[in-house]
Amino acid sequence: MKIHEITSPVEALLALPYIESIERYYPNLKDWYVNTVVSDLNNTSNVILALKDGNVIKGIGLGKSGVESKLRCIRVDPSIQYTGAGIKLMDSVIEK
Repeated sequence: MKIHEITSPVEALLALPYIESIERYYPNLKDWYVNTVVSDLNNTSNVILALKDGNVIKGIGLGKSGVESKLRCIRVDPSIQYTGAGIKLMDSVIEK
């Protein structure tokens, strides 16, 4: 599996199931992701990294770089939990 930076809004929408899976904890998260992060992906400091197995997204990491750097969210597919994939993704987001 490789970590890949998502720079295309179309590709960012492919990660939407990972966002939807936690929306019950964060109301309106899907709207924020689509309308703030994805719609302004190339013009801001928003960072989306995908953990990919071939062309299949197995996890995502959301962050923000620059003056207000932060880790926003890490989600990995249940099939790869407890393998260190989430930590690898987290480290990569923080390094951006």
